[in-house]
Amino acid sequence: LFGYTALEAIGMSILLIVPPEGRKQVNEILDRIRRGDRIDHLEVVRVRKDGAPVCVALTISPVHDRHGHIIGASKTGRDITTRKAWEENLVRSEEAQRLLVGIHDATRGMQDPALVMREIVTRVGLHFNVTRCAYGEVAPEQGQITITRGYTKDLPTVAGTYPLEVFGLLMIGELKAGRTVAIGDVRRDPLTDTPLARETYARMSVVSLVCVPLLRGHTLAAVLVMSDSVPREWTSDEGQLLEQVAERTLYAVEGARAA
Repeated sequence: LFGYTALEAIGMSILLIVPPEGRKQVNEILDRIRRGDRIDHLEVVRVRKDGAPVCVALTISPVHDRHGHIIGASKTGRDITTRKAWEENLVRSEEAQRLLVGIHDATRGMQDPALVMREIVTRVGLHFNVTRCAYGEVAPEQGQITITRGYTKDLPTVAGTYPLEVFGLLMIGELKAGRTVAIGDVRRDPLTDTPLARETYARMSVVSLVCVPLLRGHTLAAVLVMSDSVPREWTSDEGQLLEQVAERTLYAVEGARAA
């Protein structure tokens, strides 16, 4: 379970498999064992020999000698990493569904596209805990993008009209091809590796981002982007959820205009 052979583990402290943040808890467990308590199904994180974390469920019982004195502890551990991952995925799925339903309910019947955009980017920004979220409409014939509404956390707005090239030609090429872009650090990614792009992102305090293109026909019509001011590795679930939000955003904005 933990990657050690018996020869490597026997005689070593139990702290061998305990991460630093769990050592206080180990002392508390030992205090309970000394009092004669049994601990059933305690879920903890331990560390394998290769450094990988593993979630385990522990049952710990005091061991007595023939005089009733506590001389040690007997422990069983069961790997629950898969189960914990499933539970976390379920929670994320439920949270994602609440976001999508909330967006639908909040924008239903709205007739002002600007209010639709503001409502959606605010909800997305809060849900993903990012520093910026913006919806931008693209004018392909002018090669420009206009951000009219954006969510920010402790940062100034970046609403305005910009040439597409300021965000990186390779980046815009991916978006025009209909591909979602997720970048953990724009300062080191080849898609944003131009002096103009680096200056633009630095001025906007954008370090990491996920950008979803919205096509009308085969033409880039709009983008929904969320960004953070620190490096951040985005998960595939986050990208897929933002894609669903983007589709609903375009539908809601165009519905408001039609109304």
